[in-house]
Amino acid sequence: MKYNLTQAAKAVKISRSTLHKDIKDGKVSVKKDGKDKPYIELVELERVYGSVTTSDMSETVKTAQPRTEEKTENTLLELQTKIQILEADKTRLGEQVDELKEDRNQWRQQATNLLTDQRPKGSGWFDKLLGRI
Repeated sequence: MKYNLTQAAKAVKISRSTLHKDIKDGKVSVKKDGKDKPYIELVELERVYGSVTTSDMSETVKTAQPRTEEKTENTLLELQTKIQILEADKTRLGEQVDELKEDRNQWRQQATNLLTDQRPKGSGWFDKLLGRI
């Protein structure tokens, strides 16, 4: 049986760094597969480290996954909820824009009133002198 370096370290219950050190020191021989990946044979691990544990080498895989229809339905419900929230936000923001436009128009009118001469015509002393009033 062949083990990659991570699996080999787990099988003999040592760290990868310890395994690399033992390989560097020549205690453990490593071979390369067709893809030039290093591996260690089970017999080599037993020769160097004695007992090898293979029971905890496999990883737990979920066997029961939700059905595609259920996942699609859940996703659809989530998206519909998000759409409702975004539509409510859009409405609220539109109302805020309308209020800001109204405020802007009021300020613009006030500024225009302040910049124009609001005095009544002919109420000055010259007009009184000439009898226009």
